[in-house]
This record gives sequence, C-alpha cells and structure tokens, in this order.
Amino acid sequence: MTTLEPGELILELEVPAPEASTYLKAMDRRRFSFALVGVAAARFGAGTRLALSGMAPIPWLLDDEEALDAATPLPQNAYKLEIARALVRRALVEVAP
Repeated sequence: MTTLEPGELILELEVPAPEASTYLKAMDRRRFSFALVGVAAARFGAGTRLALSGMAPIPWLLDDEEALDAATPLPQNAYKLEIARALVRRALVEVAP
C-alpha cells in the first residue's frame, strides 16, 4: 500500500519478471461472461506465487496448494473450492521448471 502526499506522482514502477506464469479460469460461457474461479501462478526462482479470483470479494493470495484446505469461502461459494483445487494443480504443472 502506498500513500502519496499532495503533489506527488508515481513515475515508474519496477515489477520483477517471473520465470514462468499462467492464468487459468473456469467459466460457463452460456450463462456468464466472467470466470467462476481464476488462478494465477508465477514462478520466481525456487518459489511460486498463487492467487485466486472469484472466491471472495478480493483476490486471495495462497502460500501453496495446501492453503486451500484452510480456506473459508463465502457459503454460496464453497462449491468453488474443488474447482480451485483442480486449477491450482494445473497451474503449478504449467509453471514448473
């Protein structure tokens, strides 16, 4: 989080490039125009960063695949956990060295 003072302006942002990355989504094209669940994965050196969309009002950052076991989604989104697990497994395979 960055707070700018009056008159300050961000002119440049450095974002490290991952060695590999992917974004996967599950959706019903006939009913919706947005993803039910989305998974982003990016590998940096020995570590991989994971994020979920569609599970909560904000993106979820995951430490690893097992973090889904402790997830507590909104009651009407609980069915999305199994979808997320499958997408996370596929994303990790795609970014593996």
